[in-house]
Amino acid sequence: MWLVRGYAGVSLVLTIWAYLSPFLRRIRSLASSLPILLILQFLTIHLKSPLPLGVVHPLTGFLLFSTSTTLVHRAFQVAFPQADTALAAKS
Repeated sequence: MWLVRGYAGVSLVLTIWAYLSPFLRRIRSLASSLPILLILQFLTIHLKSPLPLGVVHPLTGFLLFSTSTTLVHRAFQVAFPQADTALAAKS
């Protein structure tokens, strides 16, 4: 539970940081989607409704993972453009 709360705090800080710094629009949209996906993750597991919302929980988990890894990859490309080309040259 503390992991989820910590990740939620980090995602909010990351979103604010992405809008205060001169990042690309793609990075800003990925950063701002993390808190939204975390809210959906929380709602799908904790809301009691006649609809089976718990089925969507693994899907939002996968979307969180995919969005996080894409965000890290894009931010790494922006922060270290020469390192990205050096890694591609080694392959």
